Amino acid sequence: MTLAGTRYDLVQFHFHTPSEHKFEGRHAPLEMHLVHSSAAGSCWSSACPWCRAQHRQWTKCSPSSPPNAANPSTSRHST
Repeated sequence: MTLAGTRYDLVQFHFHTPSEHKFEGRHAPLEMHLVHSSAAGSCWSSACPWCRAQHRQWTKCSPSSPPNAANPSTSRHST
């Protein structure tokens, strides 16, 4: 992906159960983190909450916040 003119490549994804963050004031049963890195070494992570839809099926339960293009954060996750 490109954010504020900088290319970020997906370098890792991992899951937390229950979610590490709250979404709309509640923890989700499952949270997926997508960790991206630029050639300069800056990182950006996105969090996607997931809820059980039916037996053995999952669906995204609410939209995650879009990145702040002017100020991408530094990830605390190791790659």
